[in-house]
Amino acid sequence: MKDLFGAEIKEAAPTGKVPGNPLIRTYGPGPEGKTCKTCVHLWRKRISKTYLKCDLRVETAGPGSDHKAKYPACGKYSEEQ
Repeated sequence: MKDLFGAEIKEAAPTGKVPGNPLIRTYGPGPEGKTCKTCVHLWRKRISKTYLKCDLRVETAGPGSDHKAKYPACGKYSEEQ
């Protein structure tokens, strides 16, 4: 692919960030087909909006500790009661 000036565009270098649940690197993968949505460690922080958090992660005052319900479950997955 070429840019506006005709120069060849190189692929971007990998950033080293792993997409998906960052806790899988620490605790390993969880049960097949399970997501964080039904895990007891997922909680909601309500301010003016609702932010999903995992109590296994260090909570920051920013988006760095936001957690997605659709992440595949990690090894500490525990079904909600």
